[in-house]
Amino acid sequence: MMLREAEKQKHCIKTRSEVELENAELRRQLEELTECQKQFRASPVPAHVHLPVYEELRERNEERRRTMREREVHHLRTVQKPFSFLERERLKKEQKQLHQQQESDQDKVKPFKAKPVPKSVYAAASGEQMKEEQLYRSIKIQLRAQEMLRSASVPPSMLTRSLSDRKKTKDGSAAAGRDDSFSHKPQINKEVPDFNASYRHFQKQLEKRKDVKPTTSCEPFELKTSQISSHRERILADIEKDRSSPRMLRWPYINSGTARTPNSSLCSSLSGSLELLPAKFTGATKKRHEAVRKALEQRKRAEEEEERYREKQREREKKLQRMVLKRAQANDPHLALSQTHKSKLKEFRKQDLQRKKEYKQEIREMRERVKGRPLLLEQVTQVNVST
Repeated sequence: MMLREAEKQKHCIKTRSEVELENAELRRQLEELTECQKQFRASPVPAHVHLPVYEELRERNEERRRTMREREVHHLRTVQKPFSFLERERLKKEQKQLHQQQESDQDKVKPFKAKPVPKSVYAAASGEQMKEEQLYRSIKIQLRAQEMLRSASVPPSMLTRSLSDRKKTKDGSAAAGRDDSFSHKPQINKEVPDFNASYRHFQKQLEKRKDVKPTTSCEPFELKTSQISSHRERILADIEKDRSSPRMLRWPYINSGTARTPNSSLCSSLSGSLELLPAKFTGATKKRHEAVRKALEQRKRAEEEEERYREKQREREKKLQRMVLKRAQANDPHLALSQTHKSKLKEFRKQDLQRKKEYKQEIREMRERVKGRPLLLEQVTQVNVST
């Protein structure tokens, strides 16, 4: 190091380049401070954004599309030619409409109006008169039918055929001799057959020919229920035994006396009937009685188990109650509620005030922390300055 530089360092004399560097550094710091002190504000939305440019563009496109479609339709109509029959039908329709209008103008049809009902209809003898007219009409119909039958003629083709046959027969008879004559002379039935009567006769014949199955005839029989011996005395004896013997407390009531036979038990269940028919015991009835007995035994066993379980549950509850009472008596301070009421109330109030003070202190610290914290933009500028 030179002496001149050492003296400059002693007297704190800076060179021109150092001064310029310091000035540049100070200037940069001032600019950063001014930028940090500036508040961020977004630039307003430009005015051209609010203009409905897109809607106008859509309207112009729609209008252009509409005009193009109309132009195309008009061009197609000018180019195409209608069918000849369509034009002809149209002209016919127009002429027909004109003709109808002229006819309607010339003669106007009067509306239909019925004549009033004659007074003779409401008269007392109108029914008899109608009957006479109906009879007269039926007679006229019959006469007309007879006249038509008499005046009826053979069709022309059949007439020509019959004439030709007659001529042939005449020629043949003239050649063979006029002495021979026909032995068979057919009889012509001139009366019209009654088809309704023949149909009724046919229906009657069908009904007669129908196959009728013979009915079953019931044979006389006699019931022998009155001859069967009555079981009334035995039923009454069983009822008296049931009344005299002690009964069980739970259903079903089993008689502790002599065992009954199946017939006696069935008879005792049917106490209302005095005379009973003897029943035959099959394998199915025996199995049914065994199944009923087993079901009753199972139900009885289940009820006994349930009663035993309930008894154990009651004993367990009693033991728990005794233990709870003992422990409650051990923890009891033997102080009345009126004595401890005021002290407990003061203690609860003190605890409530303490909690409120702690909550207010936490809120105050939180607000101070938020106020002392710099804004996000300031934090970003500080990070940029530090980097």
